[in-house]
Amino acid sequence: MSSYSAAHLDDIAAEKWPYWAPIRHHFDIRSFGINAWRGGAGDDVIKTHQEGDGGHEELYMVLSGHATFTVAGDEIDAPTGSRP
Repeated sequence: MSSYSAAHLDDIAAEKWPYWAPIRHHFDIRSFGINAWRGGAGDDVIKTHQEGDGGHEELYMVLSGHATFTVAGDEIDAPTGSRP
């Protein structure tokens, strides 16, 4: 018997934050963090932040649409399929 779960991203939602899909919590993943953020044209989806000295790493991938990221003062154009 297989032990797996599957879900469409649109079915994973946080009631309090409409742009956030808490994938880690949905699947009860405990060994790493994974979330999805979604928004419309002109939305500021990921708020400006710094990770600090903790060594925390983040990966962003544009699954559909188009995004612009600013990293260390550099603006990065990110069309669908980009991994800035």
